[in-house]
Amino acid sequence: MQDIIHELKKRIQGEVRFDKISRILYSTDASIYEIEPVGVVIPKSSEDIQATVEIAAKNEIPIIPRGGGTSLV
Repeated sequence: MQDIIHELKKRIQGEVRFDKISRILYSTDASIYEIEPVGVVIPKSSEDIQATVEIAAKNEIPIIPRGGGTSLV
């Protein structure tokens, strides 16, 4: 996992969070579900999104996109 964290931090300009507090904060939204993520990436650009998807795909890590966390469409 440390290799993945290092690669993310090297390739993206946004935030890369794998600490317990961030994972707990992002484990729930306005719905009834609570699933703790492995990590959280907060992209600053479309390039950050592309790099994150590439790294996740290469390492077979699923991605769940999140907007405002309200569960509203």
